[in-house]
Amino acid sequence: MLLRIIVYFRDNYRASNYGIPDLIPVIRAIDAEIVRQRGKSSRMDWPRVQLSFIGHSMGGFVCHQCHPYLVRRLLPCRSMP
Repeated sequence: MLLRIIVYFRDNYRASNYGIPDLIPVIRAIDAEIVRQRGKSSRMDWPRVQLSFIGHSMGGFVCHQCHPYLVRRLLPCRSMP
């Protein structure tokens, strides 16, 4: 039981300090590539891209912590249809 408690706090630390900062640049790179691809095309009726996060245990923690940051960073950058 003691080991599980210690491991939980270590996992929480790693998720907060490594998982979240590593996931955000990946999502921003995907977003930038979508914007770049759309800019190269003359097509105007692009479907809206939707992203779903699924996480279990610490993955859920990472998804939950990334969401507010991504909303603040991605939505104000451009107008959404």
